[in-house]
Amino acid sequence: MGAPFKGLDAEASGLMIARKKRKEDDRKMRKKLLASVIVIGLLALSMGLGTVAYFSDTGYSKNSNFSAGTLILKLQDNDEAWRDNVTSTWSSPSNWCPGAPEVVNELEMKNTGTCGADLVSVHGENLVEGGLENCTFLTTITYTEGGSYLYSNLIDYYKNTGAEGKKMDRNQDGNVTLWEFCEWSKDYSMVFWIGGWPPTQPYLDNIGSVEKLKLGFTFDPNAGNECQGKTASFDLEVTAYQSYTQITLAGKGGTCYGYAS
Repeated sequence: MGAPFKGLDAEASGLMIARKKRKEDDRKMRKKLLASVIVIGLLALSMGLGTVAYFSDTGYSKNSNFSAGTLILKLQDNDEAWRDNVTSTWSSPSNWCPGAPEVVNELEMKNTGTCGADLVSVHGENLVEGGLENCTFLTTITYTEGGSYLYSNLIDYYKNTGAEGKKMDRNQDGNVTLWEFCEWSKDYSMVFWIGGWPPTQPYLDNIGSVEKLKLGFTFDPNAGNECQGKTASFDLEVTAYQSYTQITLAGKGGTCYGYAS
């Protein structure tokens, strides 16, 4: 009886061990399955978040363009309509001689561009010396401000402008010859603007307002026969500047005029 019991006991023990191992394997398998399910769920959640659709729409501001403005100086004198350049604004009569009336004319200026000009500068150049350059005196300088002449004559101011030895009246005899004016112009220019310095409004605006420069020339009343039949000619350069910062102001005799180097 003892041996079979022992055999049965061993078989029962084997069954119990196998059953226990199977339970343990089942438990491990369930853990693995649960872990796999969790991982798959997280992946699915992640993938699901990445593929959620939202609405969108796009519009465009097309064809943005930039164009530079313009500053276009036009001149007009007593016998020529508005143009880039005029000629012979100041010309003497055929009988010009000592004692003859002053030759006075106006040069009109306006800006037909889209940008205003703070100021204008004026100087003489290209003097052609034919013997009359020292018998011709510059005797009148004035200009308009806002369309009106505010100063009767600025010649007494301008004749004393410039460094020593380079003043408009270079020999300081009280007169400014055409030669002296053109020599002075190699270093300086007359400058005109509106109001105080620096300008706060354009001298030549962009709506076509007109300003005028008036110059007068006189035959030297004390000239002798050395001036008979002689000639002289020069050009007057007028430059409109958009900004006052484009020049170096050397001095001013009032609130609205001066000279630049």
